[in-house]
Amino acid sequence: MSLRGGLGELIRSLVETLRKRGVTLMSGVGCLKIQSPTQGSGEFQVILENGNRLSADAVVLATPAYQTARLLRAFQPGIASLLDGIPYASTATISMGYPAESIASQIRGFGFVVPRKEQRPLLAATWTSLKWPDRSRAGETLIRCYIGGRGRETVVEQEDSSLVTCVRGELLSMVGITAAPTYAEVHRWRQGMPQYVLGHQERLAKVQEQLARSPGLYVTGAGLYGIGIPDCIREGTKVGKQLLQDYAANHAIKNSRSTESGGRGQIG
Repeated sequence: MSLRGGLGELIRSLVETLRKRGVTLMSGVGCLKIQSPTQGSGEFQVILENGNRLSADAVVLATPAYQTARLLRAFQPGIASLLDGIPYASTATISMGYPAESIASQIRGFGFVVPRKEQRPLLAATWTSLKWPDRSRAGETLIRCYIGGRGRETVVEQEDSSLVTCVRGELLSMVGITAAPTYAEVHRWRQGMPQYVLGHQERLAKVQEQLARSPGLYVTGAGLYGIGIPDCIREGTKVGKQLLQDYAANHAIKNSRSTESGGRGQIG
């Protein structure tokens, strides 16, 4: 299941919706570090690569766990250490286009997954344009191959031509495709797949325990609670609601204290 124009449609729609609601979005700007409210101003300070500094009552980090750890290391070393323990795997996709008639007799279904015990470089292959016809031109079949994965990341760094040769050999051996592709594209996803190893839930419980002692700081993302889009939407919604609830509660307390202080002053 996907969107007709690709998953990029989801991002474009989100960007458009947020901008219509007056949200300021910044892209292409990295974050150098985050300073905690205890370091002076009473607000989080977000230091950007372009030299700008943002002040915030709350910060939500949905970056990969290793990047979140980097940003928190200075003032939340405990959380950073826990997040550093979440391993990530690198993969590469090799997309190849073929004249449809040249491979029509070799492909059935929508592709296949290779069991790890086979110890082959190929993880899976998808007949992409059979799943989603809009992904290729008329008369063309698009195949996407996946390589790499945990413990096999080194193959990802091979030259593009070597990767194309590799997966063509795999398709020949496993499916019998002898035709040459008319084009090929290689994309690498370095440290793109979080691995939920034994003890992951216990690790997350410790992260949440420490976050509870740092009001205004929230950590989420695919590296913690699920890599799928539905998982990310669910957790993003959950964090957003929690932030609003905490913000309202904190301001109610501040207003109450301000009122009490003002009342005592009048009596005196």
